[in-house]
Amino acid sequence: MAKFIQIPETTLRYWTKGINLIPLPSLIKICLQLNISILELFGIEELPINIQLPQKDLSKNSPKLRNKFDHKIIKRILDNEIISEHSKSLKKVAEIIGYDRKLLYKKFPIECKKIVDNYQSYITEQKLRRENNIKKQLDNIAQQLSENGEYPSRRKVEKLLKQKYFVKEKNIREQWNSLKINYLKI
Repeated sequence: MAKFIQIPETTLRYWTKGINLIPLPSLIKICLQLNISILELFGIEELPINIQLPQKDLSKNSPKLRNKFDHKIIKRILDNEIISEHSKSLKKVAEIIGYDRKLLYKKFPIECKKIVDNYQSYITEQKLRRENNIKKQLDNIAQQLSENGEYPSRRKVEKLLKQKYFVKEKNIREQWNSLKINYLKI
């Protein structure tokens, strides 16, 4: 059977045992080889309901349906995003509006540039907040360890900080190194 429908025997075995599902192109290929319909393959003589599919004109001259590009509404949405407190990426804004990011950038370059700049500022601000938070925690941990007479090793600090690999970030690593130097001076 596998040779007749031109598939590997293991594939046919997996299909018959229910391990793998038969892909639709393979079903069509099998039906063409056997000269039967898919319904006949499954033992169905007729469909229980009458399905009417809409007739579509598939000719090249048929117009493609597109979203209407309303410049005023989109500009208003972009302007609102620019002044919004919660900055979003241009990709996210494009998804919300329902248009391609490149199209928005082409039609509204100034607004898109402002959104991108706002988002970059937001990301930078978030990174600085995170770094400052970790630096404060580092100071507290180093002080706590020095009060206990313990050296602020990387493992002890990471354990208390509950964030591994913080030393890979340059600014935080510098802070940690300065804390170690200060500890050695004490």
